[in-house]
Amino acid sequence: MMAKIVCVLAVIFLHLCCGIATQRIYHGNEAMQGEIKTVMDYGAVGDGSQDDSKAFKKAWEAACISSSDGEMVVPSGSKFLINPTTFPGPCKSPVSVKIEGEIIAPAHQSAWNNADRKMWLTFANISALTIQGGGTIDGQGQVWWEKSCRINEKNPCTRAPTAMYIGNCTDVLIRDIHFLNSQQIHLGIFYSSDVQVTGLLIRAPEDSPNTDGIHLESVENVQIDNCDIETGDDCISITAMTSDVRIQKIRCGPGHGISIGSLGEHGEESNVEKIDVREVVFDGSQNGARIKTWQGGSGYAREITFADLTINNVSNPIVIDQYYCDSSKTCKIQKSAVQIESVTYQNITGTSAQQMAVNFNCSQTVPCKEIMISNVDIKSTVASQTKSACFNAFGLAYGNVYPNSCLKKQ
Repeated sequence: MMAKIVCVLAVIFLHLCCGIATQRIYHGNEAMQGEIKTVMDYGAVGDGSQDDSKAFKKAWEAACISSSDGEMVVPSGSKFLINPTTFPGPCKSPVSVKIEGEIIAPAHQSAWNNADRKMWLTFANISALTIQGGGTIDGQGQVWWEKSCRINEKNPCTRAPTAMYIGNCTDVLIRDIHFLNSQQIHLGIFYSSDVQVTGLLIRAPEDSPNTDGIHLESVENVQIDNCDIETGDDCISITAMTSDVRIQKIRCGPGHGISIGSLGEHGEESNVEKIDVREVVFDGSQNGARIKTWQGGSGYAREITFADLTINNVSNPIVIDQYYCDSSKTCKIQKSAVQIESVTYQNITGTSAQQMAVNFNCSQTVPCKEIMISNVDIKSTVASQTKSACFNAFGLAYGNVYPNSCLKKQ
């Protein structure tokens, strides 16, 4: 009998102990979940006036040296003033930057006196980087625009910072971030691969100079989708040594459209290939689908597709310009040029703000070739008939094409 009593008491004791242990484990997990650190834990103030750069650097360093999925959190409800700052790799594990609050740039150019004027927030040499969270990055670019030579020719032509600079990174995801009023480019991706950009909202005034939405240079395997971009320059620009880019479901305008180029400046070799642009709505933009190259360059732009585009009152809906010259002076005619070939325009409809809707102005010595146009219907809002113009452009048109194709058969 005594043995049975002892056994029952032992079972009750174990049950109570296990229950307490279970409760401790449960509350321990709750504590762990509640201990997610933010930049505030590293000294950030978040009042929009005090410099929080050092706190951000400390938070980044902690995330970067973490052995398992480090995270840097910028909490909502606060505004963080950040001076030009680099967040460097390599890191020990994948790193996530969760931006829920607002990050603002200094409103004075002197903050860059001892820094690279081409950059504000720089992420470099990182593998497996995620930047997301629904927050805002505000470049406060007005002071830079006012001093731009594009606004006042008496001002010197100097570089202004890219708001977010991604350099020499792989396996990158940038999602659901709001970019406002960058000093120059809003998001620049350079020398990187395997990049996905999705759900961005980018806003700058129509007259803000050089405020490209997304700029790609020397990158490969990039996906950009579901973005809404209003700027003073290209919504998306694609430049030298870039390949395998897929752009889909973008709203662009105002701005200068989606541009491949400019390519070949200063006699440089520029190679761009395998670019696919689909399901883009251009609203009141200066250009739609544009390819632009300087004379005197070399290389190629090939295997490019623009498909399923909607054109709403766009000044230059379809453009190839091999005489691009970003100068008030006349540029001298040169023999060498970037070769443009294998370009397809398919299923493009809407309205042109000018009578000329399609303009292929190709090199005298290196003509455009293998240009394909099908199912294009663009009507002018200022004239009864819409026109197209071709110079040294060769290719084919099939299906319903309006304005009528002027391509020469090869």
